[in-house]
Amino acid sequence: MMPVPAAVRPEALAPLLAAGLGVQTAARVLASAGCARRLPGVLRERLGDAAPALAALPRQEAALAVAQPGTIARAITLAGAVWHGARVRALVLAADVASFVAVHGAAARAVAFAHAALSQPSDDRPLAAAIAADGALVMEAWRRALPAPLPEWLALCIAPPAETPSPAHVQHGPAIVRAIAGQAIA
Repeated sequence: MMPVPAAVRPEALAPLLAAGLGVQTAARVLASAGCARRLPGVLRERLGDAAPALAALPRQEAALAVAQPGTIARAITLAGAVWHGARVRALVLAADVASFVAVHGAAARAVAFAHAALSQPSDDRPLAAAIAADGALVMEAWRRALPAPLPEWLALCIAPPAETPSPAHVQHGPAIVRAIAGQAIA
């Protein structure tokens, strides 16, 4: 049985528990020790048993699928850095590199270089905003591409991005996440 994902979002849980259940009530359910013990069984009834699909994933992707929110946030940053890898690799001035590393970390710069072949055409948005937005879209494309019922389980803890993934995100996103999963969970 798949464990309940870390940091379940009450707004994602509420409709699974009961029609019309409020977000505050779902948050109280999550905080209740008694309800928390029963929650895995309830979710398995509603969403299906994710354990077989989780077991079929490569080890690093499986670890990412059940990761804490901080690890998911790191994966989003790394995925966005790979997506915008050409722009990241074009930073040559020491001040620009230092600024990038201060915001995104040295690992983000390293994965942009390591996975240059996965880089996608970029636009003129500020790089920090572009990395965050496209990283979230890449993660969403990966989540949607996972075998059922994992996408529904992960939707409990990964907030959906503001936009829908583009065809390019859908095509390249899962490969990017597979490439950075090991660095994200490290």
